[in-house]
Amino acid sequence: MNKNFKLSKNHKLIEIESIEPANFIAPHWKFHLWFYSLNDTDFLGKLKQILLEEEKNIIKTYPAFNDGGTGLGFETVTSRYNTFNLFRISRSEIKNLKNYIGLEFKKYLESIQFEGNLDFSPMINCWFNVMDPGQSINLHSHNLSNTSFISGHITISCEDSYTYYITPYTKDRLEFVNNPGEGIFFPSYIEHGTSAHKGLEKRITLAFDLYYNVEQANSNIRNNLVELYD
Repeated sequence: MNKNFKLSKNHKLIEIESIEPANFIAPHWKFHLWFYSLNDTDFLGKLKQILLEEEKNIIKTYPAFNDGGTGLGFETVTSRYNTFNLFRISRSEIKNLKNYIGLEFKKYLESIQFEGNLDFSPMINCWFNVMDPGQSINLHSHNLSNTSFISGHITISCEDSYTYYITPYTKDRLEFVNNPGEGIFFPSYIEHGTSAHKGLEKRITLAFDLYYNVEQANSNIRNNLVELYD
């Protein structure tokens, strides 16, 4: 057991919780990570090809917003995360990917016994990152506001890299090796980043933000969202 937090695992779900506070002022927190794996090498190969084909067109067509604190820069597809949504592309592979994320999201919500209100209508914004050898993603978070919900990623192609997550307050670091097809759901407020990409080929990952409903999304992103379940 780490001196600052305790970790428990139940199948795909990992619960990370601070140790019991010693007094009523000391912080206490808990969050969950949901691990899933897309075990289809052919499908991942098709996705890799599609994303690399779309990369230059997206950069050319859509304006940069910012790189989300990743450090990847304004000349990347990452910097279009607020102006481009991957799930607007009419490709069967992209549609199947969205359906897969939706199924895993339902499993995750069931595992934490989530009960949404009548206004629960999840929306999703999805983009991707293409990294050259030597690049890394800086420590950052996706949403620190009171409407923060769930984010996630899926590794499409990688070699010798890991993603790390930082616990609230105590700033402990949890590292998870990246493997093609594997992904994680995590709270949007959790800080995270990656190691330097040591492979010889491009490292490609899918990233997304889920919103409780469209009303809880920032006004500058609402027009870019699509319904998770349509």
